[in-house]
Amino acid sequence: MATKTATKKVKIIAVAGAKGGVGKTTISTNIIPSIILSKIPNARIDYIEIDNNNRTADILKDTETFSSTESITVDEGMKRLQKMVFKLITEKNDSHHHIVLDLGGGDDTHKVMKMIKDLELTDLAELIYVVPVTASRVIGQSIMDMNQKGYFKDEKVIYMLNNIRDEKNIKDEFKIFFGDSQRNIPSIYDELKQPTILAIPHCGLFDVVSLSELDMWEYSYFARKYTLAQYTKVLQTDERIENEDWFVQQVQKYTDSMVLKEYIETNLKQVEL
Repeated sequence: MATKTATKKVKIIAVAGAKGGVGKTTISTNIIPSIILSKIPNARIDYIEIDNNNRTADILKDTETFSSTESITVDEGMKRLQKMVFKLITEKNDSHHHIVLDLGGGDDTHKVMKMIKDLELTDLAELIYVVPVTASRVIGQSIMDMNQKGYFKDEKVIYMLNNIRDEKNIKDEFKIFFGDSQRNIPSIYDELKQPTILAIPHCGLFDVVSLSELDMWEYSYFARKYTLAQYTKVLQTDERIENEDWFVQQVQKYTDSMVLKEYIETNLKQVEL
């Protein structure tokens, strides 16, 4: 339990979903960092995954997007969160410091959310919950379970509509969340008193990014730093330039980088967390 109140400058963004496979890790490692860094290029972002089944930090350890990355089990979670509380109490707050907590699915999420509640993190930092929402029918019950257990009290909660395919018909695509009176589907959105939502469009390059062992922000670096003409000149200084297959691959990488840059600027830069 927190015993000292600190100025609320550090942001703790906990991505929580009691259902697995809803995009928590994609949101934690790609969407949220890109939202932050598009506004605060020198932001310090720490990534902590508390999950018994994944080791995402091992993939991200060499990226420059995150100041630090960790993957720990749920059993290790309380000790790690206590260490975080100690630093929040004893270290100088930095408004550019963000801590992203990627919580495991199923019961793991509930266990960690209870830890966060018991530690009263809202006394020490600005705590924001991001709850991924998909078009799946099973997501509705998991959202209501989290609310009924009382995890959300003073915290800001954002429901992130993930992987939207049809931006003009979001309510139709997400019937399970918004409801459909003609089909007798109740509105979770209304039951939650119309909470804050963010719409995140589909991006076909997330799988490409994950295979590269980079995150979206770092992959977009090439297009953010160079024009295609400038990038081509950079490639000309590489000893592999005479290999046509290599050159074509590098140009494709730049093209993908440009798509990601435009995706961030169009869909994420104006988002407020």
